[in-house]
Amino acid sequence: MDCLDDNSHWDDLDLSTPRLPGYDSPGSGQEVSPLDAGPCSEPESDHAEAAARLPLLRSCDVEPGREYDRENPTCIHYDLKLKVSLRGAGKKRSSQIDLLNKSDVVLAPSELWESELQAHLATLLSSPELFPHESSYTCQGGAVSIKAKTTRSGLDDTFDGDDIPWSKVDQHLASLGLLFRLRRMQITVMVDLTYYESSTTAATGAKRRKTATSKAREKLPSDAVFMTRYYKHHECNGICRNKSMHCLKDKHGNHHPIDWKRLSDMRRAGADKILLYRTREFDKICEQNPKHDAIPLVERVLSWERVYAEHITDLAARAMEEARGSLTGQRWLDKSHVAERLDRMPRNAWNDAKDVWRSSEEEAAFHSISNPTTASTDRIGSMFNICAGAGTGRNKSIYVTLVPQDQTFLSVCSIMTINEGDFLGFFSGYFRYSEDFDKLYGIRGPTEKLWLDYSEATGPLNQMKVAASGGDANVALQWELIEGGGEGPCMWRVAVRALCSIGPFENFVRAAYHPAQYLLHQESTYARTGFTKSVDGHGDALFPEEVRGCA
Repeated sequence: MDCLDDNSHWDDLDLSTPRLPGYDSPGSGQEVSPLDAGPCSEPESDHAEAAARLPLLRSCDVEPGREYDRENPTCIHYDLKLKVSLRGAGKKRSSQIDLLNKSDVVLAPSELWESELQAHLATLLSSPELFPHESSYTCQGGAVSIKAKTTRSGLDDTFDGDDIPWSKVDQHLASLGLLFRLRRMQITVMVDLTYYESSTTAATGAKRRKTATSKAREKLPSDAVFMTRYYKHHECNGICRNKSMHCLKDKHGNHHPIDWKRLSDMRRAGADKILLYRTREFDKICEQNPKHDAIPLVERVLSWERVYAEHITDLAARAMEEARGSLTGQRWLDKSHVAERLDRMPRNAWNDAKDVWRSSEEEAAFHSISNPTTASTDRIGSMFNICAGAGTGRNKSIYVTLVPQDQTFLSVCSIMTINEGDFLGFFSGYFRYSEDFDKLYGIRGPTEKLWLDYSEATGPLNQMKVAASGGDANVALQWELIEGGGEGPCMWRVAVRALCSIGPFENFVRAAYHPAQYLLHQESTYARTGFTKSVDGHGDALFPEEVRGCA
């Protein structure tokens, strides 16, 4: 029984919770960090997978004279196809000129390229029958793919020039070693090279004129973007979906199916912007247009496109700028026809955002005696204020544009019909509260000593035509009170309102506040300054004699 009392027999047994070796486990003698454990060997499963995976042979691994059996494989077997195509100068499609097939290959693709395929390609390029010597040819890219039958472990890649990514091909092919051992599936490596013929004078002669078909094909990418946006915008999810996938909704919510046949004809003819922003009225014109009209419908729509396309593009750009908070309208000065006619106006004088006070002292003096806190029609008499005018006229300022009138003057107009009372924008200038009213550059206000001075500031609407006092005018400058939204005083603005209906591209005309002001706006010298003064060091010395006399 002494042997039972001898505990030395159990010294080598550890009945505690098992621990990883090297982490203060029994027999370690010290605490060991994982970083000090040295390089770890792969798990047994990785060993087994590596052992089962068949290798991709290199040149040094291939035994000369040995036949490698696909049915009892010792390495990866694959088929290779090398396709060479040529696209002639001015051609839209390439044609295949050679296809090399190699089956049951065991050598890595990159080494097969160096030992055999590269020489085969050089032989093709030197053939005068396939590549005539009077032209030059460049490889502008191609594609390489690996297809493993009954699996999804494939590869699809493109490359530029003739730089085939052989390292990627070798690596992907080697990763299929285990699957090939288990399934012995067919693996195909496909390399596609396309050469382009340079369009030299010797090869192609004179420059070819583009045909209508070639122009239409060049527009296909842009057409696809355009029509995708258009279909998405007009996609119908309402009651008429069974009749038409796409429709146009009017202001009452009614659905009107789109006549795609007519739209397609217009789009192919070149109509673009006019279709993207078309309205129900546009559709009604198309529906009611006689089939045998003297002017075909497509021609009529194209005439609208030629007139409105540029303005619609500019309208979208202005809307984006205003959405980002840029309200000065200085982008007008970047347009060539505006810059040519305002070549003596400083850029910082252009302002289309809002009117401000010329000095804080005059502003304080004005508010000390006049401090309205609500916009009232009694305060501004028969003029509009922002609240009362909301139901009378719409804000059409975004549709105002500048077009050339002649070599000197600009014409201010709208690209759409304006109705009586519509708001067209601000008349730029500085607010003044002073007895020194300027008859040339002043717009009198509703109270004594309050006036707008536009001698140092200008904007788009300042360029409009000016009629003599009592003459024919279709717009008026009206002082309006703007609610501040708080307890502070209301703010003034000098708004431009329509006095009557104004057609598209019809000149805006306002009445002069003084005969001297009318004469000033007839002078080309001041038109180039945006009708401001003291530009480039010039002052009243530039005034015509009759203008100085009136002032």
